[in-house]
Amino acid sequence: MKPDINDFVWNYIAQIISIAGGIIALPLVLRYWDVDVIENYLILITLMGLYVIIDGGLRINLVRIAAFAKSGRIPIYGSTRDYVLENLSSPQLFDVVNKLVAQISWIGGLLIFLLGSIYLYQTSNNGGYLSSIFIWILLSTSQILFSRNLGVIGLLQGRGKIALANKIVAAFKGGILLSCVFAVLLGFSLTGFAAGVFFCSAIVYVISREVFSRQIEAIPGRNKNFDLSKKDTDQIRELVLKPSLRLWVVQVGAFLINKGNILVAGLVLGVMESSAYMLSIILISVVTGLASTVVLVYLPQINTIQVSESRKALTLIVKKIYGIAYSIYVAAFICIFFLGNYILEFLGSEARLIDDSLLIIVGIIAFLELNHSLAASYLTTRNEVIFARASVLSGIATVCMGYILGSIYGIIGLIIAQGGVQLIYNNWRWPQLMIKDLQSKTKHD
Repeated sequence: MKPDINDFVWNYIAQIISIAGGIIALPLVLRYWDVDVIENYLILITLMGLYVIIDGGLRINLVRIAAFAKSGRIPIYGSTRDYVLENLSSPQLFDVVNKLVAQISWIGGLLIFLLGSIYLYQTSNNGGYLSSIFIWILLSTSQILFSRNLGVIGLLQGRGKIALANKIVAAFKGGILLSCVFAVLLGFSLTGFAAGVFFCSAIVYVISREVFSRQIEAIPGRNKNFDLSKKDTDQIRELVLKPSLRLWVVQVGAFLINKGNILVAGLVLGVMESSAYMLSIILISVVTGLASTVVLVYLPQINTIQVSESRKALTLIVKKIYGIAYSIYVAAFICIFFLGNYILEFLGSEARLIDDSLLIIVGIIAFLELNHSLAASYLTTRNEVIFARASVLSGIATVCMGYILGSIYGIIGLIIAQGGVQLIYNNWRWPQLMIKDLQSKTKHD
């Protein structure tokens, strides 16, 4: 299940296009839309990021379970040695997972829609709320459709079909990019953008389900012993839900830590200052996301090694992940730092990044975040999620401190809140546990 160059290429294409839907289209947005429309656009893109909570909680877990299933045995939660299910086929697993994902997507999606609607009500100008809600309905529905396909994407990745899974992700997220480009060029503004995203998502949803059905049909022995007992079905649901619930808590915390203060900025800062902060944070978040995505390519391989007899290869794989992630982050941040405002000026946009000194501080905070998030991703392959409480408490503290300090000190207050809270615990704790686990694995083998 070792990843090949095709897996790497499509992994990064999917990630770049995922980010492109909201960010690579920014040159057009900045050039042709007014500052107040840009601010609304950045807020909507940030709110759409709430749906990553569903994605992050489910997909990583489904990849892990599918990888375990392909190896022939699925361990109980919290162990890589005690097994609960053996010789489970992919069609059997998908049959249970597909029904569960449908329930989770609609319940979670509607909850996120309500939370976003409340925020839009608080920030919309007079007369603009109905328009904002209509746009938010279209965007939310598109994200729910993507969430419905997480069972498809997660099981494909877990079985080693990484390139195919990422082609589906690229198709979904590419619709966001195309919709934004056409909305700007044709003068449709945010309503046209949202309508395009909705229709593209609906089309890709139907096509991707058909592609996956053909993959299932090609698996040998598909029709043999397909029906599972209620006990086995309940065990699969528990194996999916138990760690996913903890991962959703982690994703809520991660959203509050990394993007919560973007929403706070819309409440406590002026339009120009708020736009500069939002733009800077979102761009650096893009860089962090691109750097960290390398771990997704190696997760199926790491999961398989964790339940194997020998785990000596783990240290080498982790070093490779960190080397690639660090290189991408440093190179991309240098480009933003030296070229960011020049590009904005060249585009004729009124928007600017925050001051250089503040940008460097944000860059250091994001680097430390990257460092411990890679460690946290590794720790999930031990088949347990141990950082849920720390994540959500850190997220709540970041937003609360951000609101207080941002109201008093402006942008610097928001930055201090995020960096300070992370430095207290998360920045050092998860790398420490990862190193300890790798050392114990080496000694054991």
